[in-house]
Amino acid sequence: MTRRRLCLGCLFTTLACLRSKALSFNPFDKALTSVVKRPQFESLVSERFGKQTRVEFVPDDTSPAATQAEIWRWAASIGGGQGSMALGLGPATTERDGARLAEMLNDALFPHASEAISVVKGPVIGLAAPAGLALEPAFSSSPESIDPMATRARMKNWVLRTLVGLKMCPFTGSAEISGVRLEDLGVTPAPILYQETPADSLADLMSGFWDTADRMLAAGPEGCSSIILSAPSYDARWLPWYREVFPALEASVLCSGLGRTLGIVCFHPDYHTPEAEWLRRHRFGHMYSAAKLRAWAQSTVEDGGGGGLLSELAALDDEEFGWFGGYMRRSPHAMVNVLWSAQLEAAELRRDSENLYVRNLKRLVSRGRRALQIDLLAEIKGISADDLEVKFPEVVLEIEASEKQRAMIDTPEAPEKGEEVSSSNGPETFTVGEKVLLVEEDEDVTSGALGVVLGYTDEGLVEVDFPEIVLEVEATLIKLAAPSPLPTAAKQEEPTAEKDAMVEPFEVGETVSLTDEDEDVALGTMGTVLGYTDEGFIEVDFPEAILEVEAGDIKKVPWEEKLAAQAQAAAKAEEESIDKELVLLEQKVKALREARKLAANAAAATGEPAETTENPLTAITTRKATRAGRRRRGQ
Repeated sequence: MTRRRLCLGCLFTTLACLRSKALSFNPFDKALTSVVKRPQFESLVSERFGKQTRVEFVPDDTSPAATQAEIWRWAASIGGGQGSMALGLGPATTERDGARLAEMLNDALFPHASEAISVVKGPVIGLAAPAGLALEPAFSSSPESIDPMATRARMKNWVLRTLVGLKMCPFTGSAEISGVRLEDLGVTPAPILYQETPADSLADLMSGFWDTADRMLAAGPEGCSSIILSAPSYDARWLPWYREVFPALEASVLCSGLGRTLGIVCFHPDYHTPEAEWLRRHRFGHMYSAAKLRAWAQSTVEDGGGGGLLSELAALDDEEFGWFGGYMRRSPHAMVNVLWSAQLEAAELRRDSENLYVRNLKRLVSRGRRALQIDLLAEIKGISADDLEVKFPEVVLEIEASEKQRAMIDTPEAPEKGEEVSSSNGPETFTVGEKVLLVEEDEDVTSGALGVVLGYTDEGLVEVDFPEIVLEVEATLIKLAAPSPLPTAAKQEEPTAEKDAMVEPFEVGETVSLTDEDEDVALGTMGTVLGYTDEGFIEVDFPEAILEVEAGDIKKVPWEEKLAAQAQAAAKAEEESIDKELVLLEQKVKALREARKLAANAAAATGEPAETTENPLTAITTRKATRAGRRRRGQ
């Protein structure tokens, strides 16, 4: 099923690109914008919003990242007795761009306001804020209490302990360098850019983020491998961090056109993987769900990796999977991690995400929840773990008490895995960890479903963990599963896969191809994932249109296919450019022939030799023939 939200058509897309390039490379049009169009824009704003409206402009030739920084800085100054305000955008900004920017700011900053930022359609596209619009008060913080050096030291210690020491990221070589072990894939190890911001409001945080991202983009992959941007004012504000900051980041990255260039990852001292309903619409930057991590661990065991720590990992409940998964995103400060999308895709060729996350979970489980919590608290306080236990024994006792209470609630008098469990009302039939099959259909679980025995209840019922639900059943309603894989076990994987696909099948910025032909988009056309709708559809930006599709209508595009498609598109664009140049030159040749004819007639009349002019088609025709030859040899 495909739902259409917007269809611009190839012609409009092409015209927009040509207009953008023409404005970017036409000095006369830029001068026209400064001398004529800006005064006209100011006059239009004065008529609509009053002569006291304060008008600002984004400078010409501003990079996409710097443009976003300017927009958020302008938004941060809205209200506070300023009156109405307007911001003129760059000459290449289209009406559609302006609408998306206005929507981004209104959703992030004024979701419940009676008035809103609007688009000004004039000689240049702009944004306007009415006099009655005002930002909510910033969270109270004291920037002077934020020590940038101490903040950076904490983050570097965290990188050494988790990314390098626990090997959470195999491509981080030290606290200073990342992008290692990928040199054969074209990645150059480069410095990590650490930055701290005292921002205590969303608009200030966003402008600071884009200032830092602009530095990374200017340095390029060989000058900067990634960004670690710390925001200490948000350390105790997990809810707005994931419900306000990261949706705003997602919208802003997409509006900037850098969705295929930058990858963003969310970290926080209190990180918890958001609920499934939230992830359906806001997967951007977050950890995989507990259900996904459990499925990966179980798959690894079933593929022959059972036994020892891995089998113990597969037996963890969803709360523990969620906790250990969330710990992978816990850091001493609220932090935005920025990476190069191309390097992430190169890393995916070297690693396998499923195996990487399972390995990370194994290391965290081996370390233990108590030790992991103490390690993080020690980093936050800027001391060693040993010093924490000496100087803050009450904190350690609180952690230990919490873990004991959790263990008592989760597994009261739970036997060890493999130990026989008995029922007060029945025989000793099953052991903890055994795989069993449901022999009688339940309203939530189908007959033949595969589950794992957790233990017995006080009433003598057997607790079995099925993929859909944990059931308490009588011993006669289950039977031991055969040691070899059964068709019922494979059948049971389907609901879990569907459930995970609903939550997180595709990443924002990921390249996908259409598997179900649409009236406007051909089968196999590649597009970029923009996000999710409230109804669960996936927004994909294809060259012809933006479609809202179901997950089954698209598939991920391997990195090799993407490179081939990009090379093919570049070759086609170059050939089209040469063809256009040929048309222009043919017109010029025609004019030159007429000129030669006139010159020859004049020379004949005067008796002087006519000047010869080189045919300008020679060079371009040679280029086209050479280009065609290279293409044939590559096939």
